[in-house]
Amino acid sequence: RVDVNVQIDDSYYVDVGGAQKRWQCPTCEKSYTSKYNLVTHILGHSGIKPHACTHCGKLFKQLSHLHTHMLTHQ
Repeated sequence: RVDVNVQIDDSYYVDVGGAQKRWQCPTCEKSYTSKYNLVTHILGHSGIKPHACTHCGKLFKQLSHLHTHMLTHQ
């Protein structure tokens, strides 16, 4: 696992219409309901994949994708 520090402050939490607020990417303006999903998305813009498989070394952007991948080693 690689430690990555992405700073997301409340300025990323914006109105997207009606009474709805979401976490919005400043690069492409995609928005997410959770701050974690926004951070994962922003890492994708830079190609950073912080989660590594301990068996084969394959890298993943999201921890859930690594967990799914780990099933292939059983």
